[in-house]
Amino acid sequence: MRSTNTILAILLLFLSQNLFSQRIWGKEDFCFKRNSENLIGQQVKIWSNGGIYTTINTSKSLKWPSEEIKEKSGENSWGDFYPQTGDTGTVVHVFEYDKGRVASAKIIYLIKIGINYVPIGCGYLTTIDKLDKYEEAEYWRIQDSIKNAEYAQGCKFKTSYVNGSYFNAGAHEIDKLAESFACELSQNGVDTILLIKSFYNNHGLGNSKFEGISWTEKGESYLKVFRNMENEISENESIKIDLTEIQSYFEQNQIESDTTYPQPTMWISHDLTFYVQFKQGSKYYTESLTNSELTGDTKHIKSVWVSMILKEINKSP
Repeated sequence: MRSTNTILAILLLFLSQNLFSQRIWGKEDFCFKRNSENLIGQQVKIWSNGGIYTTINTSKSLKWPSEEIKEKSGENSWGDFYPQTGDTGTVVHVFEYDKGRVASAKIIYLIKIGINYVPIGCGYLTTIDKLDKYEEAEYWRIQDSIKNAEYAQGCKFKTSYVNGSYFNAGAHEIDKLAESFACELSQNGVDTILLIKSFYNNHGLGNSKFEGISWTEKGESYLKVFRNMENEISENESIKIDLTEIQSYFEQNQIESDTTYPQPTMWISHDLTFYVQFKQGSKYYTESLTNSELTGDTKHIKSVWVSMILKEINKSP
């Protein structure tokens, strides 16, 4: 959870953008080959630490500036250090462009943070004046709270931003039905609620194939599913299910604090996306995974957890 100081800093940045037209969100694209060499010596920020190559210095896949630097460029030499989202460093080397790698890693940069060298994919960096992934999510949450307050009425299931991606709440009728149902549960004192949406991401929230709400009330768990059937929305009667395994897996694997993501074998434009909102007591967790991430890295804890949720959805009539 972001500290009060961080939120205040983001609010100040928000005001500066409005006053001076300074854009603070949206990371710069470091994946253009023609620009990469010009970045050597420049300060950069880790937008997300999900693209760090912690063991690539043990392989022979890259041409390194020196053997000494190679030895210092991985977790086998970092000791207690681990690069975090928001860390800043200096670009000291750009590895050879490889069109065979995924788009976010066609260029791998080597940045120096303190005494440590960090190899990181081009899609995971931004300039030091831009927000990192978590600050950007908080920025959009604040924006959303301002723009969407009338619809949300204080219910987080009706907010629009998660992990820096724009998923507009209330965009389609199925969203309004599912979000309102989840909000009504919350207003009635239900403290464990999970809402999952399935849609094709066309730069935002597409018309969902289905949206499922599961919840636990007085020791019993239930599931209701809204489905889009040829643009007609159907809903099943609430059925009893067992959420114990899903909740236990979430807690035991500390998914809420995990900052890594499944690595797909390939990226697909406008991919099928699963968006999860999970309220448990005072905690509120949001996540989005594409189908490529889910199927390309099936053993990642987030893939396992979302697959468990989908398995329950598929059991519903």
